[in-house]
Amino acid sequence: MSRPPNPNQTDKQRKQAEYMREWYAKRKAATPHFCTECGEPIEGRSDKRQCSPLCKGRARAKTPARKAWKEQSQTRYNRYWRAMREFGLTEEALQGMYDRQQGCCAICGRPGRLLLNTRMKELGFAKASEVLCIDHDHATGKVWALLCGKCNRAIGLLDDDIRLLQSAIDYIRQHRSE
Repeated sequence: MSRPPNPNQTDKQRKQAEYMREWYAKRKAATPHFCTECGEPIEGRSDKRQCSPLCKGRARAKTPARKAWKEQSQTRYNRYWRAMREFGLTEEALQGMYDRQQGCCAICGRPGRLLLNTRMKELGFAKASEVLCIDHDHATGKVWALLCGKCNRAIGLLDDDIRLLQSAIDYIRQHRSE
């Protein structure tokens, strides 16, 4: 691909510029390009630094700004901050709700954990059923109770609709009796 000639250049300058463009294009094509994250060769554009969106996300997570944000957010992992802000709850009110339910899910009675003031590194990865979720009315925003992850998803998938829940109960009773 040749550029249109610059009217202010001499012939010698034009030839030199063309030579440099060709030399740079050959050098770029001859130099293998590898992903900065996984080391796989990159095909196509030579200005890409990562081979896939996954590697790009990994690389972005290593930037100083992202590391600082992550460190700040992990010093006090509190999965309830958003909910406390949305519903106007305090940590004391949430702890009181947990104590009234004796640390168990309001539906199935399975014991769960309330993750207040817990460091992420101390926590590790808890199962969804071990961590209690704040259940609320999606129409009004009123907080109902603390549920385990399984019960929270179950009633959420049925849109908190009493008719659907009753229909599911009837269905199970019908097929269990057979």
